[in-house]
Amino acid sequence: MRFVAIILLIFHFFSCGNADKEINENGYAVSDTLLAWDTNADSMIMKRDITVPDSAITVKRIINGLNEKYPEVHIDVIKQSGDTIYIAVPDGEYLGNQMGSAGSSAWFADAVINLTSAPGINYVYFNMDMYSHASGGVISEQEYKGWKRQ
Repeated sequence: MRFVAIILLIFHFFSCGNADKEINENGYAVSDTLLAWDTNADSMIMKRDITVPDSAITVKRIINGLNEKYPEVHIDVIKQSGDTIYIAVPDGEYLGNQMGSAGSSAWFADAVINLTSAPGINYVYFNMDMYSHASGGVISEQEYKGWKRQ
């Protein structure tokens, strides 16, 4: 009887620990927060996270991943229309004035490269005010075509 209770306790412990994860078709737990690409704007290199299956890449998970990586630059999805995702940057003060040109450029690269890795997304429209180092507009995945992929 103790053995069964221990097994149930262990099962409960591991199942609660994966509450924010989904089991994919290969039986692996996939978090609701992810980034498919690790980007380095200085060297113009994008490295694919091979632990993330293509089927797990969704706009929602990427938005969560970007918001976790850059808590100062919170973004939300407005809508998707065709191959364009519309993103709101409600408070772009940090992105536009405090990260500097290189920092904001790196943030946009990370956001666009990851968002366009979601199926059917080729363009990202950022809805935000104009600041010293950043403003709204459309960025295509083609903007980063010259980056080295690893």
